[in-house]
Amino acid sequence: METSYAVKWREPGGESYVGRLELGPRALHLVGDAGGARVDRQIGYDELQGLRIAHDEGERIDGRRALVLERPQGAYHLTSAGFEAGILHELVDRLSGLSLAASRSNAAPTSNRS
Repeated sequence: METSYAVKWREPGGESYVGRLELGPRALHLVGDAGGARVDRQIGYDELQGLRIAHDEGERIDGRRALVLERPQGAYHLTSAGFEAGILHELVDRLSGLSLAASRSNAAPTSNRS
């Protein structure tokens, strides 16, 4: 069963969307819309280079602190679509664990058969 959160996010190009974030076994999934434009994004945990909570005004969304998902292709900023700002800390904890597990499984040595 996937865990889902109501979120608003800003993509690396500056576009903003409202929808949901789902935590799957290997990737997070962002599904939402803005002005009738439907979006569906999938970000593998192994793509995450860093997670942090942004405090600077320029990184906030609607004046609210945001979770920054750092990737080689650019950062995604997300915040709760509701009133529960506490989900940011919960997401940092959960995504850190999922990202670490993904990097460990990708770094697992392969066996050589002779």
